[in-house]
This record gives sequence, C-alpha cells and structure tokens, in this order.
Amino acid sequence: MDYNTYVQQIATMSVVPVTDTNYQIILPQMISYAELRMQRDLDFLSTQISTTAYSFTASNNTLTVPQSQFVTTETMEVIDGSGASTPLLPVTKEFLQNVYGSGSTTGLPAYYAEYGGDAATTGYTSQLIIVGPIPSASYQ
Repeated sequence: MDYNTYVQQIATMSVVPVTDTNYQIILPQMISYAELRMQRDLDFLSTQISTTAYSFTASNNTLTVPQSQFVTTETMEVIDGSGASTPLLPVTKEFLQNVYGSGSTTGLPAYYAEYGGDAATTGYTSQLIIVGPIPSASYQ
C-alpha cells in the first residue's frame, strides 16, 4: 500500500472526503499518533536495554531518568553494595505515598512507581520514578 492509498482508506473509514479541510489538517497528527502508539505498545527487541547508569541516593526516594533513555519502563531492580540484585515490584504512586509518605521508613527499596515528569518542563526532558521504602544508602 502506498501513501495515497493509505490516505484514501483512512478517509473512507472516517466517512469524509480526502479533500476535506479538517481531514487534511488532522491527517499528519493521526499518522504520528499511530506511529508513536506502535512504538510504545510493541516491545521491539532492539529497544530493550538494561543499564546500571542510574543510582538512588540515601534519603531520596526519587530517581530522575532522561525522557530520551526509555520508551517505557518494564522492570526495575536495585543493586546493593555487595552486588546483590533485588527486583522492584511496580505499584501505584498513591500506594507509595500512603505507605511510605512519612519518610520514616528507610531501607532497601522494594517497590517503584512512575511519578510523572519533571516540574520545569512537565516531563519533556525527564521522567521521575519514586521508590519505597526510602533508600537508606546509595544503590544502583
């Protein structure tokens, strides 16, 4: 299928003529949305990476990861000082805020949640991940 046939089929399914002004305006965004959705939803082997480039610091439960580093976070693990690896369980940010919100519980993190984007650019430059309990030491 070539581009013109594709555009015609989208118009036919949308029940609008190909020459419709509103259709012409939204068409590039429709294609972009579809491409990005496939990129996010499909787990291409070539996009899967494992890295120890990030570290948690003691008394700070937030990890800042550049937006360009990952499409989506599938799993996380913490590596302690002895090199032992502990997988983190994904939970909601509300769970972490309710269970570990007071800041009094520290230790080796066991849970993680996607918290959102950085405040300065609302997630355009980095993604925030929070963990619980709050790290008691520096961990990779």
